[in-house]
Amino acid sequence: MAALDYQAYEALFNSGDDAALVERFFDDDVVFSGGTRGYRGRDQLKAFLDWAHDGVREVMRPQTVLHGDDMLFAEVDMDFHATKERPEFPFGHLYPGDCVTVNFTNQRAVDRASLSVGELTKSGGSSGVNVGFDPEQTVLPGKSRVYKFYAETSSIEAAQFSDFGGDATGNIGLYGAFVVHEKGAWFTDSVTGARTITGVTVDAHVPGQRGYRDDTLFLQDNDPQIGSDFMPYPLKVDGLTLVNYKNAGRRTDDFSGAVATPLLKAYVSDPIRIHVLSTPGSEQPHVFRAGGLSWLRDPYMPGSQEVAEQGLSPYQGIDVHIIDGAGGRAGQTGDFFYGDNRRPFTEGGMWGVLRVLPVPVCGSTAPLRLLDGAACN
Repeated sequence: MAALDYQAYEALFNSGDDAALVERFFDDDVVFSGGTRGYRGRDQLKAFLDWAHDGVREVMRPQTVLHGDDMLFAEVDMDFHATKERPEFPFGHLYPGDCVTVNFTNQRAVDRASLSVGELTKSGGSSGVNVGFDPEQTVLPGKSRVYKFYAETSSIEAAQFSDFGGDATGNIGLYGAFVVHEKGAWFTDSVTGARTITGVTVDAHVPGQRGYRDDTLFLQDNDPQIGSDFMPYPLKVDGLTLVNYKNAGRRTDDFSGAVATPLLKAYVSDPIRIHVLSTPGSEQPHVFRAGGLSWLRDPYMPGSQEVAEQGLSPYQGIDVHIIDGAGGRAGQTGDFFYGDNRRPFTEGGMWGVLRVLPVPVCGSTAPLRLLDGAACN
């Protein structure tokens, strides 16, 4: 009996060509069993694979493969990528969405580290938090592991990730976000037009829809006492007051000078989304404001309350879809304040500028690329 070329089997399986897989690697008298299911012969095996892979792309990742003269043992992790909902799927209810695989390496000298994403569905070993009887979720210094996450719906938008590897690792800056967009969306740099998959400010391109500006902001502090009920009341923020690791300094009425925090830019009436998150390890709640521009508290709920500022606490986030786009209903151009509307934090530098520009004249040198569906003047 010829030895099985397992690498070739893996490659053909992962290609999704079930007919070729059955024809090449299985005899007419094949017996396949799994759980309560049993199948005999190529035809039954092929019918099972057709059912199992209806709207599901299955990808195998062998962990251990052992060969013998007449024996093959393989320990395999399987990824299931759904293109349609499969509530009856044998391994659990599947929803369409992207699967994100993160190869995570802990380069710290002492502390463990982990990657935890609260709003994304995850595999059993990918919560990033040691709770109950789950398997070990964290990573030793110098070691690596794979975390897997699933984005089931674009209404998730910004899903913050954090580190639960140690008692205080949330305070030292390992944070970020996966931002979930509509199916088929792709992204470019707002200035150069170069394609990208990461960025604080990007342009989102969605098939069949108008594009939009997409910005992500992180508010970070470590003040343990302001707002506490003891005398004398603290009047100034103590410690960090950062937006995306930067401090804008004390705000002036005319926004004079350049600030270190992200400068958000858009043409007037451009659709714009601002994802605002309060970082792990922060101590205080914050109140985000965008210079008087308004948005719906829940952009996916009809009749949701319209607000011009919204609170958030550590580990929380909000998704701000400015009503009528940059410049709001009035279509105003100019510089708008964004940041924490709790005044001690405003004074402490937790703010930035949203610059709304007039639509460029056709043929002129434009500071930003036009969005899909937009036109010059």
